[in-house]
Amino acid sequence: MKSLRSQSCPSAPCVTTSRPVSSTALRALPRARSIPRATSSSCSSCARDLGYEGPPFTWNPDRRALLRADLDAYYANLYARTRDELRYILDPADISGDDYPTETFRGLKKNEISKFGEYRTRRLVLEAWDRIEKQDR
Repeated sequence: MKSLRSQSCPSAPCVTTSRPVSSTALRALPRARSIPRATSSSCSSCARDLGYEGPPFTWNPDRRALLRADLDAYYANLYARTRDELRYILDPADISGDDYPTETFRGLKKNEISKFGEYRTRRLVLEAWDRIEKQDR
């Protein structure tokens, strides 16, 4: 177990903790490095704290969606959620049925179904979850 320490940057908060970080979380660091440095030099100190020294990445919305899905899955894993709990967080109706009275990400789901013909975030996060589960076996 290692400790993770990073500073905040002006436009995106970064994790600051002195607690030990699991190997699962450490595997997320290469992905996490990409997010604050997507197109901005303003987060260079945060990215350096995460081990990245290169220039800002070119904006790529599809790549960013994959990175965010990976991080969502890693955080669910760190918080010891099960796959079904993660499914419930992403879309309660997926677990409790279409007549379930609430939704967690209604706008996101509606926009993605309109744009991609599916709730893409749900699929990407669950695919990332499944990859983590395979790695941890």
